[in-house]
Amino acid sequence: MSRLDYSCGSCGYKRKYTSYSIKSAEGWYAVDGTRRQHTCKDCNREACAKARRRKWLEYKLAEIKAKCLRDNIEFNLFIDDLDVPNFCPALGIPLGRRKGYSDHTPSFDRINPLRGYTKDNVVIVSWRANRAKSNLSPTELLALAVFYHGFE
Repeated sequence: MSRLDYSCGSCGYKRKYTSYSIKSAEGWYAVDGTRRQHTCKDCNREACAKARRRKWLEYKLAEIKAKCLRDNIEFNLFIDDLDVPNFCPALGIPLGRRKGYSDHTPSFDRINPLRGYTKDNVVIVSWRANRAKSNLSPTELLALAVFYHGFE
């Protein structure tokens, strides 16, 4: 049986068969005789992006945990404690990963640099925001901002 339209298994919207990727096995047959995935291309793209973000998060957590063990820094983060935002909460710029580091690369920032990587002391911001903050405490950062704001 072939179909012209099909309801997406993820979002539930009924879409034209060309909105589904071709699959070699375990799919439904479209009008043109090809097998198609059960989720539309948009939902599939979104699921893949979410999986990439999770994999990156797992890698970064392992990297930070190793650093903490080596340098005897407190660490109690778990992957479910963190969520990578789409925009930097400090600067509002979009976050995304590219080869190497850029201003838009997500970065783990310790709010208080004297404390460890704990759930209540870590926020994910852009690499640009983290570099600007450096090792300053929130009080020192505010004093710096007030100082430079006077030159505008």
